[in-house]
Amino acid sequence: MVASYLLLLVVWFIVIKHGYQKFQEPVGSSVIKIKGAGQVSSRNAGYRQDNKDQFLWDATEYTLPPIEDNAFFIVSRSLVTFKQTEDTCPTTLDSKLFCNSTDSRLCVKGASTNDGLGFLTGQCVKSSEDTTKTVCEINAWCPLENTKSTQYRINIDNLRNFTVFMKTAVIFSDAKAVIRTVNDNFNPSCRFNTATEVGKKCPIFSIGYILDNLKTQAGSINKTELYEQGGLILIEQEWECNLDTQKGRDDCFPTYTFILLQGGDEQSPSGSNYRFANKYRENGKDYRTLTKVFGLRFIVVITGKGGKFDILATSTTIQGNLELLGIITIICSIILSMGNTTSEQWKTMKTDLKSNLYDIVFCAD
Repeated sequence: MVASYLLLLVVWFIVIKHGYQKFQEPVGSSVIKIKGAGQVSSRNAGYRQDNKDQFLWDATEYTLPPIEDNAFFIVSRSLVTFKQTEDTCPTTLDSKLFCNSTDSRLCVKGASTNDGLGFLTGQCVKSSEDTTKTVCEINAWCPLENTKSTQYRINIDNLRNFTVFMKTAVIFSDAKAVIRTVNDNFNPSCRFNTATEVGKKCPIFSIGYILDNLKTQAGSINKTELYEQGGLILIEQEWECNLDTQKGRDDCFPTYTFILLQGGDEQSPSGSNYRFANKYRENGKDYRTLTKVFGLRFIVVITGKGGKFDILATSTTIQGNLELLGIITIICSIILSMGNTTSEQWKTMKTDLKSNLYDIVFCAD
């Protein structure tokens, strides 16, 4: 039994489980580039002076902001309100600030609105969305969003064909090792897939591949709402590296997991969106273009470990398993003593073995 356990110690705990190595988590970062063009359709284009309703977006228009730290955002839909200026206008129907000539209690002059867009004037006016209704008037950037806005929506098939190039470098400082996903053999025409060894090492992903391989706690994904309302997606790079040899370093590439953290059909707040404004001055008057974008926000995280031979780690593994062997021996002796009435020979053998193990363990210290 002792010989069997010693064999298990060598094969399993030291060789297979790399008990001879000291491990360290990687620290790194990814440079991310998006490529692809998308056809875009618009609604309410009559509010544009050119009345155009078909557009083309490239990466400079749908990648907002243009650069982030280990993250990127792809716009799938936007709502643009042109030529806003500081003025008075009706509140939106969604604000539910309804009033009439005899009841304007909700229109408290100087009060701020719940949506934070401006301050009430105290007046009750016709809605710009439905002239049969009257609502409180507001002093804000007018016209308000949703009342006279143009919506742009990217072609989903085009979006799925966009490519993401993730050029990652990680460092294991204890081993003085820097490992990259792009080397001298990099093929820029490759696409990531798990079907081939070459595909597993490719740092270029199609958005469609990522979306088709999403993991989620919900079990199912409403992709229609995901494109419409946006979502938050985690890209996990897991590195498992043997740093003892140059070949081990050269063959070290991460595995990828794609996880949906926030979808478009979940309870409020759902999806992923934000606003930004571009201000300008025309004929002595200030204007701005307000844009609300919905899209897919991807966050890249780096996990894993790298192992390198370490004499202290090796001795600790051996010592720990020899101590465990001593415990196993005692347990077996108890079982044999209880089950065998002629066990005097085994008891003598056990005492000698314990004495030898004691010497081995404390020599290791």
